Amino acid sequence: MQQRGEARERFQQLSASTTKAVETIKRSRPANGSSSLLPPADLPQPITPLADIRHDVLVHAESLAKEVTALTLALKPPVTVEAVVAELDKLGGIVAKLSYVVELLPAVGAMTKRLRWYILDLLEALQQYLPYAARALDSVTPQSRNELLRAAKTLWTVVDRSGNLPQTELEAERQSWRDATSMLDDCLEELKDLEETVDAGSAAEGADDAPTGAPAADAVPESKGDDGTAASPAPPAMSKERQRISATRHLLRLGRLLVHRLVTRSTSTSTTFEDPAFLDTIRQPISRLTALGDDIALELEPPQEGLSEIVEELCRVEDSIATELERAVESRGTPELKTSESEWMKTWRKQRSGVRAKLDAI
Repeated sequence: MQQRGEARERFQQLSASTTKAVETIKRSRPANGSSSLLPPADLPQPITPLADIRHDVLVHAESLAKEVTALTLALKPPVTVEAVVAELDKLGGIVAKLSYVVELLPAVGAMTKRLRWYILDLLEALQQYLPYAARALDSVTPQSRNELLRAAKTLWTVVDRSGNLPQTELEAERQSWRDATSMLDDCLEELKDLEETVDAGSAAEGADDAPTGAPAADAVPESKGDDGTAASPAPPAMSKERQRISATRHLLRLGRLLVHRLVTRSTSTSTTFEDPAFLDTIRQPISRLTALGDDIALELEPPQEGLSEIVEELCRVEDSIATELERAVESRGTPELKTSESEWMKTWRKQRSGVRAKLDAI
């Protein structure tokens, strides 16, 4: 009985330390800006290489899975209380190590963000597992045993994702760029739906313009085809609202194209884009581009009064990304890459200029 009381106390302690670690990570978000947000150079800086930190995270994740497996087995009737206490002590040590690893991470960077997210996922999976384990100490039914196994499986699944962790800062940034293209795809789809909604509204207004009591077709006389049958009515002129949505969607698609180009080119010619200064500089405009997608959708809702300002910012952000890409290629690219990217960028700028002019003329 005394041993079970000790085990319950250990469960409470581990639950409290895990909850504290989760809350600490959530409160101390890493900065998303440039290195200008880093502490002054005269202050102590983290000296542990990111590769070493990543290695430690992988080791601790594997240990976490191992000890959770052992604890789950120890809680299988008849419960081995001594083994339960021993495993809880080991898990407490792993939680402390993961918390320490978080403190070693730099203040900024895509690798920092990915490692923090992963550690948070590990700790939250453990946090969700512990209540089921604590209940199994006193009473085990087929249902509660299955619930415990499902919670353990969730944690094992998180541990298995460790293979997806990036190995370099460039790989981590590339994952962020892929996330950005996915978010921009969602924005473009939303703008497409908005365009279709505006079309439907315009069609309804056209029908309302028909004389009272007359069919809507009377608003536009039908012409006859060569075979005497009624020809399809000419499509109505595109409303200015829809023209603006269409042109702005094209502008945003061109921005998405820039980010996708960075993903593909950094994969095939990584040395051109792995410079820390470049990664630091490109991070902010890409982040702003994804945020602008939502802002644009709001501004394109009628009456579209603030559209010109948001389009102006969109073009500035796209120019910033394009300029940084050009500089990276010019500074570190091969002759072949310089030629191909110069041609591609000329085509991109020509298209962007044409779409912008079209939008300004509406």
